[in-house]
Amino acid sequence: MKTALTIITFFISHLLIAQTIATGEQHSLSVCQNGTVMAWGNNGNGACGQGFYSNPIDVPTQVLNVTGATMVAAGDGTSLALSQDGSVWEWGENGTVTPTQISALSGVTAIACGSSHSIALKNDGTVWAWGSNYQGELGDGTNNSSTVPVQVSDLTDIIAIDAGGRNNIALKSNGTVVTWGRNTYGAIGNGTTIDSNLPVDVTGLTNVTNVSCGSGFSFAKKQDGSVWGWGYNYEGQMGNGTMIESHVPVENTALNGMILVFAGWGHAGGIKADGSVWTWGHNGTGKLGTGLTSDELGPVEISTFSDVNAFAPGGRHSMFLLSNGELYSTGMNDEGQCGFTIGTTFYLDPLLISGTCAIEVTGLEEVETSNEALIVYPNPAENFLNLNWELFTDKNISAKIYSSLNKLVKTDIQYNSIIDISTLETGVYFLEIHNKDQRYFERFIKN
Repeated sequence: MKTALTIITFFISHLLIAQTIATGEQHSLSVCQNGTVMAWGNNGNGACGQGFYSNPIDVPTQVLNVTGATMVAAGDGTSLALSQDGSVWEWGENGTVTPTQISALSGVTAIACGSSHSIALKNDGTVWAWGSNYQGELGDGTNNSSTVPVQVSDLTDIIAIDAGGRNNIALKSNGTVVTWGRNTYGAIGNGTTIDSNLPVDVTGLTNVTNVSCGSGFSFAKKQDGSVWGWGYNYEGQMGNGTMIESHVPVENTALNGMILVFAGWGHAGGIKADGSVWTWGHNGTGKLGTGLTSDELGPVEISTFSDVNAFAPGGRHSMFLLSNGELYSTGMNDEGQCGFTIGTTFYLDPLLISGTCAIEVTGLEEVETSNEALIVYPNPAENFLNLNWELFTDKNISAKIYSSLNKLVKTDIQYNSIIDISTLETGVYFLEIHNKDQRYFERFIKN
């Protein structure tokens, strides 16, 4: 028997892929396994996608029109959904209370929302932006706002994007990083505090694999595992033990070991390879989930759970996505944004949200790791993944790998082979193997 770091595996008759989540200033979004979108929280501007303005919605409710969703994004009062066909749907602050497809966009692979603007990455490496442009958020060389997407200047080789507040970040295919928009506190990362309506290279960053953009601050994770931060830090959101802002990236050794880092609205969080989640920054409403309301200048582990896939830091609340698809929230609930009945003002510890998705789990049983169970090793892995192929007597198998965003990323897997995962980005993935009438499903981490 081979030794595996994964102690428990699950055998299921239907593949379940974890949901994806997003938090705005006062509302929340979730993508269900079947591609529908749920929304809850403030609906005064239609951000919950019900076709009307209303009082807050404190129960997760299905959004109209959107099917086949793979990703969502949320801003002050704007909501976006990306469909598996590359189309983008928008509703909320733009005046559209019913989700409407943005006809000017196609072939989109990622979306993100700032406070009052949105950006999209297309499969040709270009970036498009729309909304408010008072501080250069659209990156087109002007300060003219636009209700339709305009191309961000000089970007053709982008592989990842994010937005926060009035600034944006993009990762180039060569591992360097560009930013644009508001720069009051050094969020551009070029040593100045001058806004930029064109993309600017971030000083000194190379070999970057992941980026995240918050409201006035950002993070970049390098290939060597180091995490670098810059920008606004008056509430400890950089997590480096100080409240000193930085106009250029500085390494934060306290965050090394994080495989994913999420920057938000005055606070942030990170996930380690063991599934543990850590939070830091502003905490006046309990949105860090520490059980307190005191700010944290460095990362604090949230011991409520140990198998987290994603963390979504919102305006005054946060959500945690577990690998089994369960959602937890903490913080302010005055608009129902935590998914609980309005009454209690805020929650200091994460609580399970009920009814986020109607997922039927059948044939689920827990199996101790042995020669009779699927073993994926090493886990975490860097370039190659192996498993106990001898488990399958029938060599006619179908093997696939999905990202935590429910995106199929690899299919060319042969029986009894070592699986090459060197081209996958750092993050959480799911291996599915279909053998006869059974499916085996295992979570692994790519470093």
